[in-house]
Amino acid sequence: MPLSHEPAPPERRRRRGRRGDDDPGNAFEEFWEGPANRDSGEAAPRQTPTRGQPVSGAYGGGTTEAGPTTGAYRTGSAPPGPRTGAYPAAPYGGDTYTNDAYPDDGYDEDYYEDEYDDYEGEGGEGLSRRRGCRAVLISFVVLLVAAGVGAWFAWSWAQGEIDPSGDPGETVLVEIPEGASTSDVGHELADAGVISNATVWDWYIRFRDPGEFQAGPYRMQLNSSFTEAIDALEEGALPPNATLITVPEGLTMTQTLARLADPEDGVSGFTAEGLQAALRDPASRSSVLPADQRSLEGTLFPESYEVEEGDTEAVVVQRMVAQLDSTLAELDMQGRAQALGLSPYQVLTVASLIEEEAGTEEDRPRVARVIYNRLAEEMPLQIDATSCYVKNEPGGCTLTEADLASDSPYNTRNRQGLPPTPIASPGRASIEAALNPADGDWLYYVLDAEADDGSHFFTADYDEFVEARQRCADAGLGCG
Repeated sequence: MPLSHEPAPPERRRRRGRRGDDDPGNAFEEFWEGPANRDSGEAAPRQTPTRGQPVSGAYGGGTTEAGPTTGAYRTGSAPPGPRTGAYPAAPYGGDTYTNDAYPDDGYDEDYYEDEYDDYEGEGGEGLSRRRGCRAVLISFVVLLVAAGVGAWFAWSWAQGEIDPSGDPGETVLVEIPEGASTSDVGHELADAGVISNATVWDWYIRFRDPGEFQAGPYRMQLNSSFTEAIDALEEGALPPNATLITVPEGLTMTQTLARLADPEDGVSGFTAEGLQAALRDPASRSSVLPADQRSLEGTLFPESYEVEEGDTEAVVVQRMVAQLDSTLAELDMQGRAQALGLSPYQVLTVASLIEEEAGTEEDRPRVARVIYNRLAEEMPLQIDATSCYVKNEPGGCTLTEADLASDSPYNTRNRQGLPPTPIASPGRASIEAALNPADGDWLYYVLDAEADDGSHFFTADYDEFVEARQRCADAGLGCG
């Protein structure tokens, strides 16, 4: 049957009182005029139904003029007619359920509808709040992740400034002026190329707090980490009027002596005559020199040396030879050379060939392996640098057909075995490569025309070597 209004949601429908009634009771008890104070124990007057109105319910039965009553406790017959169930139907006026027949049912329509509206409103508002909170949370997480990524990149960059990649470079002399602060020291080091960033140094030094540094000349290395730079500073300044002289790898003995005696870049007061006299001093001989070897070639170790006021040529030369012996002892030259089947002096000679031939650090142990493979195969080394050593031409070497056909013991084009002496002063890296050659069956190498870093192409196949040499010649790299 049609309903006069939309009911409230079931979960919200509760028993409510009539409008204006402070004591929500039972509408059916009010109809029967039940006791208002059931708890008081007073008897409620019984209502007598009218003719034609059947009585049913839990309140007992009786007889009427129309016939017996029916109830929960008594049964009997009654005149034909509709029965309304357990409660009287009189107030409902038949089988209709409309506003006219039931003008006031005790439920407040406005109350239910308003409450339902409130229900929907509260739910929507709560949903909006939840969505808003979720958006704020997501934004916070995104910002947190972005901040973390940014901090990681910043820290990685700072670490690269504090400890740069690669080994320390050439040794240089850095002068720290009188009254310089630790920040001023950082700028001096950055200007000299010792460290990479003076600003990061300022922040780093605040946490490290090494104290003040004394003024004076310091022996430093390029591309140093902050820790290495601080360690060098903490060793103290060089003595007054000290000179720092650097001898690079790959110089011959003649070139080394010329550098020491150079009026501008050498040691003040040193002469070629004084250096030659120092070479003849028996105290200047290395422990790896054979007894019958008169040349000191390859034994003046390339390094940076402090020359103090009053040092003579003999002092400096002997210091260089002692540095070589110390380095060879650290590398266990004696034992490792024996494992290769060579003498320490022969390994030093191989190291000098590597120093002249290798174009990159990676090439050093590979060149060593080619040398050892060719010696094992009794093949001539065919290293042109040995012939260039004899010519001793400054600014480069151009070999002629006569040079390549000469009977010189240094001509490895047509002679087997090693040259009689080293051909230059090898550095530590080349000595290490000679003691620890790479694994491989290579017999040939030539400049790699497809590389731009000075590296070589290695192969065990002669035809591949010829093709690679032609590519090198076509590229104008001087491969003949």
